Amino acid sequence: MASGISKRFISANMADDDTPGEDPKECSAEIPPETPPPSPPRDDAPRPELEEDSEADPQSPSELLLEGSMRINGLCSEILSSILSTRGCFWRISSRIDGGESEGSFNAEPSEQGEINLEVLLSGASQLREQGLEVEAKFSRYEEKTRKEKRDLEDRILGLTEENADISRLLRIALVEKEAAEKSLNRLKGSGEQRRTAILQIAEWGLQKAGFGFLREGQPRSLQMSTRPAAMPAWRQMSVNASAVEKIVKNLRHEVTELRCSLGEQRSENEHLQSLTDKQVKELADRDLHIKILEERENMLARNVEELSLELKGSEDELARWREACKLEVEYGNIAIRECQSEIAVLKEDFERTKAALDASNNRLKLKEKLAEAAIAAHAAAETSLRLADSRSVGLREVIEELTRQLEEEAERNRRAQSSVRRRVRHICWPWRALRVNPSVAAFIVRGNAV
Repeated sequence: MASGISKRFISANMADDDTPGEDPKECSAEIPPETPPPSPPRDDAPRPELEEDSEADPQSPSELLLEGSMRINGLCSEILSSILSTRGCFWRISSRIDGGESEGSFNAEPSEQGEINLEVLLSGASQLREQGLEVEAKFSRYEEKTRKEKRDLEDRILGLTEENADISRLLRIALVEKEAAEKSLNRLKGSGEQRRTAILQIAEWGLQKAGFGFLREGQPRSLQMSTRPAAMPAWRQMSVNASAVEKIVKNLRHEVTELRCSLGEQRSENEHLQSLTDKQVKELADRDLHIKILEERENMLARNVEELSLELKGSEDELARWREACKLEVEYGNIAIRECQSEIAVLKEDFERTKAALDASNNRLKLKEKLAEAAIAAHAAAETSLRLADSRSVGLREVIEELTRQLEEEAERNRRAQSSVRRRVRHICWPWRALRVNPSVAAFIVRGNAV
């Protein structure tokens, strides 16, 4: 059971390792190594050590189950603690990404809630996966943000370096022009108009050398007006030219900044489009592979259809042969049915004759049963009369025995009387009184003899 739980947990982590937000090394480092279950011993292998251990320290199945459950609970607690520690790592990474703005704190200690089952481990694994996905999303947003900030800083640094280069170049040009102007002014001793014209030519030459096409044809209105004779003094004309040049430089810098921003946006859009293109290329490759698989399936199905069509044709031929055979079988069956019907008619006639003979025999049997019942009744009456005669004979035997006993007693008394009285009458005509016989007993004896 423990090995099954650990295998399911490791497979869930392997499925979650596909997400780039989770570090498989950190996760695998905190998960305790799975202990392989001991292989069960073979039945035919000799096990003397096991027999000695069982004889020395016998354990009941309940103790073994308790020990196994304790081991499983220990393994589950270790897995849960590793899950909680991994979640703590993810929480700390997320708080660092957010800049310490995460509310609350994470408790990495497992709460004691009794027995840890598989549902708790699966819920912890699912929460770990969700937290890893959240950290991945935050890290991707943080990378995008840092990339944009880096691009903006690079653009600003590039603009500042270019601006510094422009300023240094303008300063060098201004210094060179100042020296040239001082030299030309020292050489020129003419009127102020010639001096102003020379200064304007020097400034125009310096601007053209710096890269600004400030020609006569494309001059601003202020400069065109400044070329007119006696329009304004020379220092005023120079300040106007400098302000115009400064405005042009600012506009150009602003345009360059806007172009850089648009270039950065276009670059980010290009990267996004490139990622979308890569995804679409991958999807197209997957679809091409799927199309190839579908084509292979289509070819296989076409071959199967051809084979099935050939089998269908063979089945149709076989069906035609079976149809003809069935027709012949039906004809033979009809002939056999007619023969069976004729045999059935003959059997019906035999059945009628047998039924009549059976009825006659049944009548004879009924008559014999009646005679047997009468004989049984007569036998029962005879047995009843015999039992009655036996009972009467028993009664008569008892009466005879009683009379015999009385006669013997009377004879004994007579003998005694004769011995004592010798002079009595020797003959009596009716000896009832001498014999002392009860008349009712004599009547009962007479009726028994009559019966």
